[in-house]
Amino acid sequence: MFLKKIKFFDANADEFKSSINKNLIQKNGKFIQNKEQDTVTFKYLSPTYTSIETNYFTKAQIIETQKTEITEQLTSGNSFRSYHYGNLIIPEDRNLIAVNDDSKATSSGRITAKFNFVSEQYEKFTSNISERKLPCIYLESDPAQTQTLFDLKFFPRVIPKARHFYDFNYILRPRYVLPDDDRFRNVLFGQNFSMSPGNAEREQYPFYNRIRFNYQTTNSFKNTLKEYNFFEQFIEDYIAKGTYDSKTFNTEVTENQRSSIERSTYLIYDILEWIQRSDFIMDETDKVIFEPNLKTKSRYKYYLDKLAFVGKLRKFCKEKMPDVEDILNNKPVETETLFYKIDKQIDGSPRIIQSFWIPADDGFVDLIDTQIKYGVKYRYTVTAYVLAFGCNYRVSNKFNTGNKTSIKFEMRPSFQMIEIPNIYSNICRVIQPPQPVPTVKFVNEKNAQDYLRIYLNLTLNSNNEPLQVIRPAESQQEILREEYDRLEERDRFVYNNERALYEIYRTDFQPKSFLQLADHKLTEIRNSFPSTGVSHKDFVVPFKKYYYVFRSVNFHGLVSNPTPIYEVELTKDADETFLSAKAVGFLQEETSQATRRFMRFMQAIPASQHTIFEGDANGMFDENGDPLQTLRGVALNKLTLGLAQRPIWGKKFKFRITSTTTGKKLDVNIMVNLIKKKTMENSK
Repeated sequence: MFLKKIKFFDANADEFKSSINKNLIQKNGKFIQNKEQDTVTFKYLSPTYTSIETNYFTKAQIIETQKTEITEQLTSGNSFRSYHYGNLIIPEDRNLIAVNDDSKATSSGRITAKFNFVSEQYEKFTSNISERKLPCIYLESDPAQTQTLFDLKFFPRVIPKARHFYDFNYILRPRYVLPDDDRFRNVLFGQNFSMSPGNAEREQYPFYNRIRFNYQTTNSFKNTLKEYNFFEQFIEDYIAKGTYDSKTFNTEVTENQRSSIERSTYLIYDILEWIQRSDFIMDETDKVIFEPNLKTKSRYKYYLDKLAFVGKLRKFCKEKMPDVEDILNNKPVETETLFYKIDKQIDGSPRIIQSFWIPADDGFVDLIDTQIKYGVKYRYTVTAYVLAFGCNYRVSNKFNTGNKTSIKFEMRPSFQMIEIPNIYSNICRVIQPPQPVPTVKFVNEKNAQDYLRIYLNLTLNSNNEPLQVIRPAESQQEILREEYDRLEERDRFVYNNERALYEIYRTDFQPKSFLQLADHKLTEIRNSFPSTGVSHKDFVVPFKKYYYVFRSVNFHGLVSNPTPIYEVELTKDADETFLSAKAVGFLQEETSQATRRFMRFMQAIPASQHTIFEGDANGMFDENGDPLQTLRGVALNKLTLGLAQRPIWGKKFKFRITSTTTGKKLDVNIMVNLIKKKTMENSK
């Protein structure tokens, strides 16, 4: 199982637990229970509850044990210690998990970009304004749930569709209303808002980013907030008027079956104090709240709901506050993830563009973000807000009765919402995939004596062929594509309906590779009106062979693979012309000839690479690299001839001669030797 988990422990030390070997110890990057034998065995009596001035309950519980020297040393009356030991399963990137889909065993996350179609007018429009002024899919696509937000709509009285974006300047641009972008600094999704209708419209937008992850949590406190319509008020109070404290925790992070321990400081928010100090006023100056049933209550209704809500919290104090046995045995408290915050920023920049606040009650988050620009690398960072039903506890008294020692614990509820930042973060960038190889048609127009017509069009398919470039620098587009498709699940070349641009390359020689075409681009051609096809009139010389290669360039400058090499020749006779066009491969030079016809005589001569003599390569230097001063003695024996990697000298070859008339065969075996004739001078 691929599991990523965070455990958090209060960093305060507890001398009482240490004295009875109930403290947690560190081992192999984990906190584990002390394995030493318990020095004291306790009997846990039933707890009692007392209402205090805050209207909540405190818990008192007595534990008993045999009187010993150890129990005599145990102290009472110590200060309160906090106990909020909990854990959180957090998303791990999808391509790192050894499963193919989300499951209850793992929490997976995935942040992807999607390019749908080209809208030149919309992209030009987005280049001059900030992201928060771009249309939000949830505001524009679901009138039933956004009636209370009608004044914020970017395109009033129209639901944007793909056909509208194709002609953006004439349909949507005149309807565009400049929003108050400060309000889109925070986008808060309420308890009754469904993202599904908006998500279903995502293919109607030119492009979008998608943030998805799943999780597990309970919903008892969230359900209570929703019962009294306090959920949006609670998040709004936290954003606008949150009274935060910070607390140090020891955290244990387990990832890919390995654990490490860190000391972290988290922001905490006291739930029990929130309901007491909330003014129940919604400040929407820096936020948009998507909640179809958001209504303002009367002060009297708020007061009644507040009393009922406090009654629920009193019940939680009895049901969820840990008892002494839980504390001494280091049992995790009950936790509940309340909501998530997703911060959006340009990768590498510390400035947060926008924050999305999403309830954690559906088991998954599926957010579509259309307030983005093409080609910008965005980073999304997820923060979890986890409620820990903990307590503050102390030993309030210790007394002896006969041979028994009784220890009284006092526990006060401490329900803290803990902000756990950066539980998941990843980047994405929208990139238009390059077009497939275009289709090509050569046409010989009637009576054309010195030209031919070429028709080009986009191909209506997709493929995943490797990229072939004409210029080495074009390989950089593969880096962009890999960033766009990090999971390698999309086709590399994808058709998009756009005003196509084509490159035409022409040579008068058959190229050996596409790289030879870099300096032979004939022209670029694109229609002035929207069209996927073009035609080109190319002037040629009759009876001369030309070699053509074509490719398309998408709106964002990414190139398709080249077409095959076309060998084209225009010929003519007295009264008409003929056009020959065929696909040929790269020029393959012949380096050997298996057969050769001859009449009466045959001569075999070594090729030049076997007979060239270059002093530095053929033994004219000694062992120290210095030029030889003489060839006397054995120096001549070290000389070689030729530069071939496989010299022919000293090898045997067979020539089979076949008669073209009788078919008789004759084999001639030849040994090729390099003869070095020594003179009297060489022999000295």
